[in-house]
Amino acid sequence: MSVRSAAAAEKGLSDVAKRVLFYRDFRSLQGGHIVHAQYMRLLAAMPGYDVRLFLTPESAPIAESPWATFADRLERTWNPDEADIHFVAGLDWRAYPREHALENEKPFINLIQGLRHADQENALHAFLDRRAVRICVSDEVRAALEATGRCNGPLVTIPNALTRDVAELPGVRKEVSVAIVAIKQPALAEEVAEALRRTGLDVEVVHRCERGAFLERLARARLVVALPLAREGFYLPALEAMALGCIVVCPDCVGNRGYCHDGLNCMVPRAYTASAIVDAVRAALALSDDARSSLLSAAGATATAHGEGRIAAGLAKVLEEL
Repeated sequence: MSVRSAAAAEKGLSDVAKRVLFYRDFRSLQGGHIVHAQYMRLLAAMPGYDVRLFLTPESAPIAESPWATFADRLERTWNPDEADIHFVAGLDWRAYPREHALENEKPFINLIQGLRHADQENALHAFLDRRAVRICVSDEVRAALEATGRCNGPLVTIPNALTRDVAELPGVRKEVSVAIVAIKQPALAEEVAEALRRTGLDVEVVHRCERGAFLERLARARLVVALPLAREGFYLPALEAMALGCIVVCPDCVGNRGYCHDGLNCMVPRAYTASAIVDAVRAALALSDDARSSLLSAAGATATAHGEGRIAAGLAKVLEEL
């Protein structure tokens, strides 16, 4: 009998916290890791759950990851049978062999952050027949998964929310006219930057960097051009820029339609091209004081509506229904 089973026998099953196991193969920081760690932190704060994390031996040190505060919850060996609930995302399913089909014995929560899962040519698509409650980060993701007809288990939408490090960022002076988020579109970012510089604007191109530095560089800008992939499940940087008091220019990427509203809280270029983005920036900078104030006010309201509480509430409901 395992130590945990012995404890359950001694205390009574109802008194033992349910062990929730998270699995990660972490090589370098990506936006999805931040959301994954956010879910783990929020679940760990809920009574009745013992949250644990397994990092593969190939992973970077936990101290360099978004899960650094969970070093004391790190599992040294991979024992999935010991957990009561499993939380998976992306390619984590590879750690659960189909021949064992543990999802038929234990509840699984599958966080779906992108539209790639709905693409038959993508490796993620093959996991849709694994039994799980799937949390979709936007209605657009949910609709794409529903259209496949392959999902084994219920689909739930819990829109992404701002992480607490955005709210905790101290006030930063607006010292840069335009900042361009180049992480996913570096070539396009440089093209847009060069075009804007020719008009006399000071432009900073923001490449991948440490999380705190990234947020601070956004906060320093009066206007942020956020460049997602052509198709995203949500795309947090645009929402983060809204929370930091920036005018936001962000092309349509499907998953941002729930919170990016052209002319209301941001500017959405007419097309995903350098020229259309430059035109949108110029239009934003030419707004009257009243129009700019209205845009920033609406953006702030959008950010406020995307607080972490909505994830905590949605996740609590999912756990209750498990």
